[in-house]
Amino acid sequence: MENHDHISFSYCINDTLTIQSHNPPSPIPKSGLIRRATSVGQDQSLSPTELCLQNPPLPGSDGNNFVSIKLIEELNVGYEKRAQIFVVRCMNSSNSCPPTDQDMVAKIYDPFYHDFDEDSFLGADYDYTHECAAYTHLSDLQGSVIPRFFGSYTLKNKDRLDPENFSKEERQDIMKQIVDGESSLYTKNVCHEDLRPQNVVVRRSDSQTLRIVIIDLGKSVIGRSRNPSNSRDESRYLPGVAISPLLRWNVHYDRHAYFRKWIDWPWQEWLEVQYKEDEVTITKEQRELWQIYDWMLEVEPPPPF
Repeated sequence: MENHDHISFSYCINDTLTIQSHNPPSPIPKSGLIRRATSVGQDQSLSPTELCLQNPPLPGSDGNNFVSIKLIEELNVGYEKRAQIFVVRCMNSSNSCPPTDQDMVAKIYDPFYHDFDEDSFLGADYDYTHECAAYTHLSDLQGSVIPRFFGSYTLKNKDRLDPENFSKEERQDIMKQIVDGESSLYTKNVCHEDLRPQNVVVRRSDSQTLRIVIIDLGKSVIGRSRNPSNSRDESRYLPGVAISPLLRWNVHYDRHAYFRKWIDWPWQEWLEVQYKEDEVTITKEQRELWQIYDWMLEVEPPPPF
């Protein structure tokens, strides 16, 4: 098991985070904090992922504003801090707040670095709910004796959304956009290399239209071959040529594996219906490059989730 005292630090200067506006729940009372702290401890035998699953954040409610912020300066960061505090810059926002023309201070409540030893998850929830409530209560003092408050946000990803909150048609729309989006990156000769639910943001507009945004290009590779610097290898994969998802997203390539929780329909049948018009555009050379080998046919795809 992992040693939680040596979890690698998750926040670095120049990182860009996509966050979603969030309405926190009511502040946790101190009596609840003391009671839980004396009865609940963290099982150090569990992995960070297992701890997170056992200690989900308090729900609150999600807002409709998505913001990309860039970490540009450390103010108070590291282990055993009540919050990770950075100077950040808003890179873009789906509305006018927060502003993009000034730097701001962001406090990130992350239980893995929190100094409330008895239950760091509870400590992070307590601090977050109390600070947001205080800023809201003191709205007439913002910008004078206390900083101006631009709202509370959560690091949001589709992995934390419940597939049951979306109809089958909506989930199919989401997957179609993911396939189209990844394919557009590939047409520009970029392989994402880490396309999974936590790297896809799902937005619902006022008209209830769904839109996805693919994020986190940290593991992406510019090039299509295993060795993009080798022009001979790279040219084999037809750089700049659009390749139909009928080839690259074929069920036997298992590219959809990370999204199985969202897929309760026969993937290959659906794919062939969605992209049937691509058949006439696929060349013999492309089929040879992305052929289905006998050994792939011997591996039976897992059933839908």
